[in-house]
Amino acid sequence: AILVANGDHLGGPPLSATLSGEYDIPMASAKDLFVRFDFTHTSAGPGQDAQTFGYDPDLLADPRTNYLTLRAGVRIHKLNVSVFANNVTDEHPNLARYHLFYGSPLLTDVSFRPLTIGLTSEYRF
Repeated sequence: AILVANGDHLGGPPLSATLSGEYDIPMASAKDLFVRFDFTHTSAGPGQDAQTFGYDPDLLADPRTNYLTLRAGVRIHKLNVSVFANNVTDEHPNLARYHLFYGSPLLTDVSFRPLTIGLTSEYRF
């Protein structure tokens, strides 16, 4: 059995990049507004080599993904209150696929959580 063939790649994407930014808006009387974003891009990963040991045609190569989060809030003295949105573009790529157990024809797929919007509050003592 061939474990690794000439030209095979290590698992994982060749490119992954994250861009983040936060902008603070000073206000009067110990209040600050802020907005923040985080964006992650991951390129598609290499597929499996059908000539090597462990090849499984049911499993997928890593897809290209983009993931964006946004947050806006206010800081008042020791209190921080913000609204957030995760997976803003509501992408659902197939991040991983697994057999339910060894030899099983049943498969489990993994993806990002759907668009999530919420409220966070925090108090620092």
